[in-house]
Amino acid sequence: MISFGLGIKIYDSLPQTIQGIIGKILAPIPLSWRGHRGVFNLAERISEPITIDELNEKESEALSELVRHAYENVPYYKDLFSEKKIDPRDVRCITDLQSLPILTKSDVRKNGSDLIASDAKKYSPGKVRTSGSTGEPLEFLIDQRTRLSEYAAEWRCILENDGELGGKTATFRGNYYRNHRKVGASWFRHALSGDLIFNTFSMDEETCRKYITKLRSFSPEIFRAFPSSLSHLARFVERGKINEHAIAFCSSEMMSEEMEDLIQTRICNTVINWYSQSEYVLSAGTCREGNMHINSEFGIIEVLDEEGKPVPDGTVGRLVGTSLTNFSQPFIRYDLDDLGAISETRCKCGRPHRILQRISGRHSDLIVTPDDRTLSTVQMQHWWKHQAVKEWDLDHFDWIQLIQTDICSFRILVVSKSGVEIQNYHENMEMALSDLWGTEVSVSIQDLDTMPHGEKWRFSKSEI
Repeated sequence: MISFGLGIKIYDSLPQTIQGIIGKILAPIPLSWRGHRGVFNLAERISEPITIDELNEKESEALSELVRHAYENVPYYKDLFSEKKIDPRDVRCITDLQSLPILTKSDVRKNGSDLIASDAKKYSPGKVRTSGSTGEPLEFLIDQRTRLSEYAAEWRCILENDGELGGKTATFRGNYYRNHRKVGASWFRHALSGDLIFNTFSMDEETCRKYITKLRSFSPEIFRAFPSSLSHLARFVERGKINEHAIAFCSSEMMSEEMEDLIQTRICNTVINWYSQSEYVLSAGTCREGNMHINSEFGIIEVLDEEGKPVPDGTVGRLVGTSLTNFSQPFIRYDLDDLGAISETRCKCGRPHRILQRISGRHSDLIVTPDDRTLSTVQMQHWWKHQAVKEWDLDHFDWIQLIQTDICSFRILVVSKSGVEIQNYHENMEMALSDLWGTEVSVSIQDLDTMPHGEKWRFSKSEI
């Protein structure tokens, strides 16, 4: 008998037509019978009323357990605590954490196995590999409990905005990258999540109008989406909202006021802004009052100045988080590469969780194709990681930035891996982008000696 994780891997490797057929067959089966019961139970449990004192006590107990575990089982933290002469029993709250240095993505890359717990297998971790905020690959482990907590926190946010567990969902994200533009208007029913997943890489006007027709008949209760994709779809909505009573759960990108207004005006009344990371260190989502509450049962956040000192309430600073659930590879005082502010003001919704304000650092440039499709940074990262590097042999760069200089022209800056001659991949780069664009594009490539400090791996409209 194959494991649940292996089953998912096999399913994801199937052609999407087959995935869709399986999903359609399983559609009448409640999600709670398809592996979601644990998530739903936790979502209901954390939705129960809690006082601020009870919440603080939970945070303190979870932090103490995490730090003790890290000291006893993770070589990196064992050495760190010994070097700093810190007794792990003395770390019980946010202020106690300040005796520890900040963990950066560079630290995670450099220390590799030393950051992995000796008993990691005990927590059923999965390996994650991302492009990272700088374009350098970042690989780490995420516990099954961490994933469970993240999904439960998302559902709690939906519940608190008057949604229902397992509500019928339409997805507009970047994970439908296979054949992208060439398949045109297409969607499939995912067997595990139950979502109706739409191809966001082909959203020209004709495709968007077909999607709107499908959505009106499907009548989703929840939209899970990149805000750029859902607001682009909204441009073509006529004759009233698609479903005014639905909830738009938007994540992975900064959502501008213009995007939110388009979604609320033409898609549905309720729009949730969700903040998280691939590392699942910390998450936050908007309540009915429009405030973004931190899910502090699962992660602690600090806001620091340039010298690493805490800033006053309401002051924008560097966001540093500590995951309280990931034991296979603990992230303690992890630099989230974002800026924001924290408010201790009590929200009218009744939740005692602190409020995350004014997040910045994830602004996503939208580039436009000749057929008026818009593609965001996050969409392009999905395409690059899952399709371009595989089909066109382009996994030869430690860092990359694509700059759209004209509608069909790109200037590409790269930091090549050792021994790589970039002229050997010029044609491959042009073919990959031409395939995505649907027409021939021109490319110029410049190989840099070092990665520009602080620059994001991104697709942009302006040079660095």
